[in-house]
Amino acid sequence: MAIDTPLDADFAGRVLPYDRTAAGFYGTRIAAARRGGVSIGQAVDQFAAIALARGASVATRTRRPFTASA
Repeated sequence: MAIDTPLDADFAGRVLPYDRTAAGFYGTRIAAARRGGVSIGQAVDQFAAIALARGASVATRTRRPFTASA
């Protein structure tokens, strides 16, 4: 796509992948949150897992997916 090249340059080194580490966090911590009655959309759960897997901070007004799975 025509937009890929400019975006690749703009976000190089700043986009975190959903990889095995994140999937592990998703499978354990997010599942625990769901068992506790907290269920958030899959995309948000995956975003939270990426952040948790890297010990990253996330700026958001929607704290529930991140605090529920911590």
